[in-house]
Amino acid sequence: MQPKFFLIPLTAFAGFLFPPGQASATQLESCGDVYVSADAACEFRPTEECETSCETVAMETSCAAELYESCESSCTNEASETCTQECDEVCVTECEPAQTNEPKSSRGMCMSNCQQDCNDHCAEGDGRCRAACAHNCSKKCGRNCRDDDQEVECTPKCNTVCTDKCTATESRDCIVECESKSFERCETTLVERCNTKCETTGGAIFCNGQFLPTQNWDNCAAEISGELSIDIDVHVEAEIDVGGDGDAEVGCSMGGTPSKGSPLALGVMGVALAGYFVRRRRAQG
Repeated sequence: MQPKFFLIPLTAFAGFLFPPGQASATQLESCGDVYVSADAACEFRPTEECETSCETVAMETSCAAELYESCESSCTNEASETCTQECDEVCVTECEPAQTNEPKSSRGMCMSNCQQDCNDHCAEGDGRCRAACAHNCSKKCGRNCRDDDQEVECTPKCNTVCTDKCTATESRDCIVECESKSFERCETTLVERCNTKCETTGGAIFCNGQFLPTQNWDNCAAEISGELSIDIDVHVEAEIDVGGDGDAEVGCSMGGTPSKGSPLALGVMGVALAGYFVRRRRAQG
């Protein structure tokens, strides 16, 4: 019997950690429109581990992103004058150099205040509440606030911070309630999509245990690399030579600089083999 050759292109995340120090999160369109913070832990999980990870609790962040647009259109609450006045007083005090070791950006200040509001509001709630509230904070605090205005004077900066923060606060209840009505259906759909991804591509990407419903590993990895300045793309081409006795020989060409015998190289090779043998057993069955 002639040997058969299979070419399997793979892109893998292997336990890379985002560097600390970034206060706000970045929205990644290619990764399902989720917000990912710089201190998140992202990894590629191969098929067997991936399938056990496809639980509803791992879909909260992605569902918050998926449901947000339709909910926001029906939740048009704006910042109240009372909220902004109360916020301004606190914000200026927190912004003054005497209160901090380093200048803060408007987006960082907005997110800090907004997330604290979410923690208080969702203290007795579930992960769905926190996911919906946090996504709302990220969207609203990104409207006018910035990450590069640390040196701007506190008073004008706090006007921006409080407008965005109060808009998020005023719309919080509506957004959380709206998303809660569709969360169960969304999670069920994403669990199915997660399992399909695990079976057909050999694994899936998770950040802080949350499934990223990306349609393309390369695009998602490239956006994380570009937006967060982290080169996490590992490209693998595994050529599997299957002889008549069922033995397999694997050769890998990889982007990046891991050594030939490194855990990263061996782990990615294992993903390629696992994906092949799963498909081979199903074809034989």
